[in-house]
Amino acid sequence: MPLVEHTDGLSVLLTRRSVDISYPGQVCFPGGRADPEDASPEATALREAHEEIGLDPESVRILGRLGDYYTQSAFRITPVVGLVRPPLELTPSPREVTEILEVPLQVLTRAKSYRIWRTVPEREQAFYALEHGKVRVTGPTVCVAMGFYEALALWVSSAPCDIP
Repeated sequence: MPLVEHTDGLSVLLTRRSVDISYPGQVCFPGGRADPEDASPEATALREAHEEIGLDPESVRILGRLGDYYTQSAFRITPVVGLVRPPLELTPSPREVTEILEVPLQVLTRAKSYRIWRTVPEREQAFYALEHGKVRVTGPTVCVAMGFYEALALWVSSAPCDIP
């Protein structure tokens, strides 16, 4: 989960998946499966972000991990949060990514940004989604974003405050 530091606040980098790979057109965080040579989830995250969007690993300060998230197919996602220092020189890998997107962090950290969507083709199914402009985030990515929002809210509520 790359957080980009701008003078006017933080944003989050997302990608739109290529039509040539699984889940075509889906908006997600850069990332993917660990390779045997990856020493840690952090190493996987840095390698995948470099492969997918050309993010220089040297420009990222790892802040930590969120709790593991398991998809319906039992695939384990270990979200790694990193702070990215501009300037950004990103290049999407055409095989994997059709578009690199940036969403203000405040969008992910507002409860009203998240909605419950319902589909009714054969059965009614509810799922969470986050929309911001042309960006619609669903699936495991929205669940990871909600987990980040929850972790941040817990951290802020437990932080000492010196304001009278």
